Amino acid sequence: MFWMKTSSCSELRSSSRPDQVQTRCTNIRRVTAKPGASGAGERFGDGGEDRGESCDSGYLGGDGNVSTGGLSSLTVDNGQNSSDMLVKLFDRRFERPVAVRVFFLPAYEQFKLEDITAGAYEIRYQNLDSGIISKSQPFNLEEIQEPDGTRKYTVMTLTLYVVVNGNTRSETIGPEEF
Repeated sequence: MFWMKTSSCSELRSSSRPDQVQTRCTNIRRVTAKPGASGAGERFGDGGEDRGESCDSGYLGGDGNVSTGGLSSLTVDNGQNSSDMLVKLFDRRFERPVAVRVFFLPAYEQFKLEDITAGAYEIRYQNLDSGIISKSQPFNLEEIQEPDGTRKYTVMTLTLYVVVNGNTRSETIGPEEF
């Protein structure tokens, strides 16, 4: 399954849950790959060519706030990319990682996820111009209760572009892992 930016206003609909239509950001929709396209850098459908309308960053579908109740935060930085991204926060505390938050992140912007429960996570994201899907290395968000009653928690920034001596690396993955 591929998600691509289109120039027309469409709905975001999951093929695994066709009854769920996500309309927070309406200029993204699912398209199928052109014949012979592998997903690794080739163009897909009609997505990405026309920048047309812009869309604000934000959660897609429902309230977008699963895995809440914590104090940790994660800022996902797309500030040096010219491509919009579809981003998912995966909780790795389960046998098979589960997407707990899904959001749209426009080119040259950041998005802050707040109130995240402590645990092991990773980010998976799709470049909506190229169709390439990547994932970060796993990372931990922690909360520590100090003897004096104060709580320490993680405040982290993860970039979706290369940073010299950065805090994570990414790897390309297939659509079945997204």
